[in-house]
Amino acid sequence: VGAWDGAGLDFPSVVHVDDGYLMLYAGSSLSAPNEGRLGVATSTDGVAWTKQPDPVVEPGLCGEFDSRSIAIPRLRQVDDGYLLFYNGLAPDLSTAEVGVAASPEGFSWTCANPMPALVAEDIPDSQGIHVIAVAAEARGPEFLVESLGDESSSVWLGDVSMTGLP
Repeated sequence: VGAWDGAGLDFPSVVHVDDGYLMLYAGSSLSAPNEGRLGVATSTDGVAWTKQPDPVVEPGLCGEFDSRSIAIPRLRQVDDGYLLFYNGLAPDLSTAEVGVAASPEGFSWTCANPMPALVAEDIPDSQGIHVIAVAAEARGPEFLVESLGDESSSVWLGDVSMTGLP
């Protein structure tokens, strides 16, 4: 109950690795339910999971735009490790912006770019980014974004350029 993810977990993202599976998931504590962090768990069979005791990605990884909360992790395996796309929220909780982090092994993450990779203004008539998804096997990561609008939402598909990412 007092754990960093004691209030619940959601939005898991799983990739197959040589010895099983790697999962990143969002979690929050009862004492700070609006301050999401990301944790990691591994499994050899996809049924029994072993989680790391501490979060592996904290708010503020890439700066102000993700300093309040980090959620909706989306893993993408690349030649030299992993990329992580995630929703970041600033302290004013205005709207989610998509950040990118990199890791050689999936446990230690660094900011790939201090600026958001995608903001609501990048999407026509968007009032906010809600949910994101990344295709596991694609020609670059193919990216799905649910964009919020006036009493509606829309889904956008795009490719992410890997230029300049570690």
